[in-house]
Amino acid sequence: AWRRVDGEGPTVVWLGGYRSDMTGTKAVALEAQARALDVGFLRFDYSGHGQSSGHYTDGTISLWLEESLAVIDRLATGRLVLVGFSQGTMMSLHVAPRREVPLAGVIGYSGLLTFADKLAVEKKNTPPVLLVHGTADDVVPFPSMAAAQHVLQQNGFAVQTLACPGVGHGIDEAGIETGLGFLLRVLNR
Repeated sequence: AWRRVDGEGPTVVWLGGYRSDMTGTKAVALEAQARALDVGFLRFDYSGHGQSSGHYTDGTISLWLEESLAVIDRLATGRLVLVGFSQGTMMSLHVAPRREVPLAGVIGYSGLLTFADKLAVEKKNTPPVLLVHGTADDVVPFPSMAAAQHVLQQNGFAVQTLACPGVGHGIDEAGIETGLGFLLRVLNR
């Protein structure tokens, strides 16, 4: 299941977290920002999530990565900005540097970098990255942000970070504002 909003130029793609769906408040709020900027927007449910068929326990990160790439390749137009939360950040940080066509950027909230040991060999481009993480996150530990930043910078990525004091596994107003500023910058708006 997916929803797309057409706009001028780039497309912002939302990748949600584990057991979340495309109708959640984060996805809907980001779509409203994309509409206000008149850029395309794409959100979708992984198999076993939201309006997609199956049960989430039947899925794997590999399957959801494959599905995400297929949806993005088929439905997204123009330069892309991937925005992920939790598992969506993990997937965004995996997908973005491995795409043939460079992305405009990646915004990752409360996630981590997977397969870091393979990045140097598999990367095809190095889009700018914003990582935002709450210091009180009890799902994905806060030190994951520094670990991701370190590996990404070692591999030539320009990485901006924001630590959100006292924030758990979520996004606060500072994270939203910083994400919007980054989005405007990479979209040249």
